[in-house]
Amino acid sequence: MHLKNLKPNDLLVMPYFGVGQCKDWQVIEIDGCKSEFLSIYFYTSKVTIHFPKEKMDRVKARALASLAEIEECFEILKSPKPNLRQNWMDKLKSYYQKLNSGDLQKLADLIRDTHIESKIQHDQSYTKSEINDTAIDLLAYELMFVQNISYEQARDKIRDSLPHS
Repeated sequence: MHLKNLKPNDLLVMPYFGVGQCKDWQVIEIDGCKSEFLSIYFYTSKVTIHFPKEKMDRVKARALASLAEIEECFEILKSPKPNLRQNWMDKLKSYYQKLNSGDLQKLADLIRDTHIESKIQHDQSYTKSEINDTAIDLLAYELMFVQNISYEQARDKIRDSLPHS
């Protein structure tokens, strides 16, 4: 994806930030130096970020997922959790790597792996619950645009795909 060619209203996905909509190119003066910036509004964090044009080649971004990629995610969500024996710090590191990867399948893995199936589990792991909720948000916004459904419908669709106890 060539970010320098983006136009207003184009959609893209960035690791950590999620789905963003290009607003416009702006010339902003900072300390007497004018530079051109791309303004992108990110739905997950509800913030607009300005990226300098001369550094756009360093920004990791991708196009929205295809319907086939979304279906692959739902297959991952429905699959059983792997039984990995890791200490909490190693798991946490792995969770954050997946969360910030920008990879849709890794995000689905993360949602499945951090899904808390009972009230007792929820009370025991606030951090795991927060990571799961953040991952669901990132996937839900992408699902919202790809399938042209509401954010709430997207979250419900993701949650309904997970195993229930």
